[in-house]
Amino acid sequence: MPRFGRIGKGFLKLVVSGALLVVLVTQIDIAGTLAVVTQARWVGCFAALGLFILGVFVRAYRWKVLVGALHLRASLGYLTALYFVGAFFSAVLPTGIGGDAVKATKLARSTGRSGESVGSVVMDRFLGLVVLLAIGGVALLLNRGAVDPRLTGAVALLLTAGVAGFGLLRSRALMHRFSGFVPGALRERLKAPLMGLYEGLQGYSRGTLFHALLASFAFNVIWISVNLLLGWSLGVEAGLYDYLIFVPLVSLSLLLPSVGGLGVREMTYVGLFGLVGVPEEKAFALGILVYAIHITTGLIGGTLYLIRGVREY
Repeated sequence: MPRFGRIGKGFLKLVVSGALLVVLVTQIDIAGTLAVVTQARWVGCFAALGLFILGVFVRAYRWKVLVGALHLRASLGYLTALYFVGAFFSAVLPTGIGGDAVKATKLARSTGRSGESVGSVVMDRFLGLVVLLAIGGVALLLNRGAVDPRLTGAVALLLTAGVAGFGLLRSRALMHRFSGFVPGALRERLKAPLMGLYEGLQGYSRGTLFHALLASFAFNVIWISVNLLLGWSLGVEAGLYDYLIFVPLVSLSLLLPSVGGLGVREMTYVGLFGLVGVPEEKAFALGILVYAIHITTGLIGGTLYLIRGVREY
């Protein structure tokens, strides 16, 4: 990405996070939120942190499955380190370079195959989100309680978009048809990277995708459990189905520009959990603790980045 583009993207992230945080602190009792945090059951918080770090290894294993299917030479240890380093760039640094971009760039440099490297990162992220949305969709179907129709529509729409995106990335015919809707000049600029990405994604057999989906399911069980543990630690009165439905939507919201999801994450927690009667202070505190876990994981990545050397990554 050109330097000006990185600076502009980083500035946009700062603006979005700053604006949302201003809204939150002016509308929510901050003293009450801090009281909720200080009274948290810290055993639950540390257990959640341990689970989340375990989840990094599970995600790295999923990435290893995808990378191996493309015959890219990268050890599980190296990919795990890249996951932690990516968390450092995503959660800690207010730059225009996201963790996924860092992982793709470093893997491409070490393997010399940029299209497949980018494709593996895209598929890794994509499978995680689709499985999480599928969990939310099943929870909506099984939940007999009153569910806000807007949530049902949002999850259904996002899941449909995810499945459609998967079909687009796996089908040459659909790729060509889709490119027909893109203006000529832009299409020429995107042709090489899109086709490189497409070619990179064709190396996945059904067995590989099934294996990666199982790893995605395992991680998302861990991720939802992390939220449950933090909610229990804070005394958040919400049911299992609420977490199964809300956590996927929180994860999707983090795709919006922000500094490590700061502001966007907390606003989403407050809005969603408020639908089931959770006080704003507790929902805000939940978002803060989730961010603290991401920061801690990112600091582990930052330490690896410094110890093993900037050039190696």
